[in-house]
Amino acid sequence: MALSLILLVVLFAPSGSAQMDEATCLSIDKSVLVYGTPSDECRELLEDLATACGEFITCALNNSKPMCLCEACLHEYEVLNETHSNILENSSGKSSPRCKDLLFRGDGVGVVKNSYDFAVSLWERARCRLCNNSEVVNEFYQRLQRTLHCWEKNGENYAALCNNCCNAYRNLSAHYERMHQPPCADIRIHMLYTKQQWMYKYNCSNEPKKDLTVVVAIAGGFVTSIVLFYGGVYLYGYIEEKKEKRIYTVSSNSDPSFETASTPGQGRRLVREENALHVRHTNIN
Repeated sequence: MALSLILLVVLFAPSGSAQMDEATCLSIDKSVLVYGTPSDECRELLEDLATACGEFITCALNNSKPMCLCEACLHEYEVLNETHSNILENSSGKSSPRCKDLLFRGDGVGVVKNSYDFAVSLWERARCRLCNNSEVVNEFYQRLQRTLHCWEKNGENYAALCNNCCNAYRNLSAHYERMHQPPCADIRIHMLYTKQQWMYKYNCSNEPKKDLTVVVAIAGGFVTSIVLFYGGVYLYGYIEEKKEKRIYTVSSNSDPSFETASTPGQGRRLVREENALHVRHTNIN
């Protein structure tokens, strides 16, 4: 009987684990914690900073392909900086020095600070301060638009595209080279992709391609000039040879001394010698 009572007590006695509800980091009552729990003012600023950080990162991701981070996310970045300033400088009138210290230094990991610094680093690495609305930036996008419109107009006819769009592309490239180097990521990446497509997809160069008929005409003219030159040289030599033979024939008929000459060239030499003797004889008389 006693043994049965002991077994009943052991079987039906409540265990310690059954008496405690399941507890997690999210379920515990944090209101008791004095340190590490922000006030309502700090909590509101933290939520504002979290929202601003999230919206900026979301905007950056959505505008990374193709790259338009600097232009598309300018408003989100300005809101992020404004929210951050509200915490640091108490510009909103809701924060306190303890709130600033608690949010940026109180967790040992730096979640808030590192999250904000990461967002800022994206903006800085993209050099977005150089992409402000200026005449130089606007001029770049105008020239880029003209180049892309020319590509679209010429379609799949790459040979015509290279020739018709060369001036537009060269103007775009020249303007890019005159800009502050390196420019912001938006402009740098757009120019990189444009250059790669121009060179590797369309197989174009920075110079217009010459028409094949023009090349053939130039080559034909060059060959013709060579033929005419050497033909003229040959004809001139042939005419001179005929003259020498004619002079030799006439001189040999009028002067027997020419019979000793074996070539027309010798005949001309004898004629020159006789003329020289005749002139010398005349001067003596």
